[in-house]
Amino acid sequence: RQNWGQLLRSACAFGVKEVLVVGSKKISLFGNQGTSNHSEFRFFDSLEEAQEWLKARQCLLCGVEIDDSAVPIESHPFRGSTCFMLGNEGQGMTTKQIECCDQLVYIPQFSKATASLNVAVA
Repeated sequence: RQNWGQLLRSACAFGVKEVLVVGSKKISLFGNQGTSNHSEFRFFDSLEEAQEWLKARQCLLCGVEIDDSAVPIESHPFRGSTCFMLGNEGQGMTTKQIECCDQLVYIPQFSKATASLNVAVA
């Protein structure tokens, strides 16, 4: 319930200009602390539609996922405008989502206490 609001707060803190939402026309922004007034949202019916929109704007799609092909995020592999896709907290990104990405990054963990961060924190 709180993840969208917290994600939006983090996105605004990092200067994100627009938030793309696929598949849902309504999202709960609980916990956004007013940042929704400073954010633009673009809604898409399908991942393919969002992917086409990004490609037309020469914006890379970067998945944040623990995967063998992912590189550590601190290596800053970004080349120009980048859209980040985050997966489900429990299962991560689907195969279809991963295949749509131009690149994958992961956030290294420095203890064995957890494999990943809460999606709103990542």
